[in-house]
Amino acid sequence: MTTDPARLAAQVVSGIGFLGAGAIIRDKGGVTGITTASTIWIAGMIGLACGNGYYVGAIATTAVALITLTVLKLVEKAVAHHVISFEIVSDTDHPLLKEIVEICDQYNLLLSNIEAHVIEYGKVHAIKLTANFPKDSDREKVKKCLSQVDEELKPYYLKIK
Repeated sequence: MTTDPARLAAQVVSGIGFLGAGAIIRDKGGVTGITTASTIWIAGMIGLACGNGYYVGAIATTAVALITLTVLKLVEKAVAHHVISFEIVSDTDHPLLKEIVEICDQYNLLLSNIEAHVIEYGKVHAIKLTANFPKDSDREKVKKCLSQVDEELKPYYLKIK
């Protein structure tokens, strides 16, 4: 009985493609999971190389992948401007968004990517609101603004992300 290594490789490629596609998530106009998907591909190819006896190539590829992923993570941290976001849960008795926007206006802060949902919070209905401040927002102003939101609106909880 003869074996065909190409058939094994074809099955690995189709399986890895399926896993990689599952790792990529498209949400709210953005795409995440590309690095994870490519890392899955690299791991699969390293496995194929080892299985075929190409140990030097597998070791070299592993080293290059680790160095690349480490360096890119450092570059991402150095370059990225992180968005300041928050999540607030409050009762449904008052217009939460309107009041938050009024307080943010006092600090000349804008909100983006606003989402609001009615949720069950314990045994009551509540509003869960999430929003972002622009990347270039003054962090001190944001903290003061959210502190005022917390004091005036007395939400069930307020979390800065």
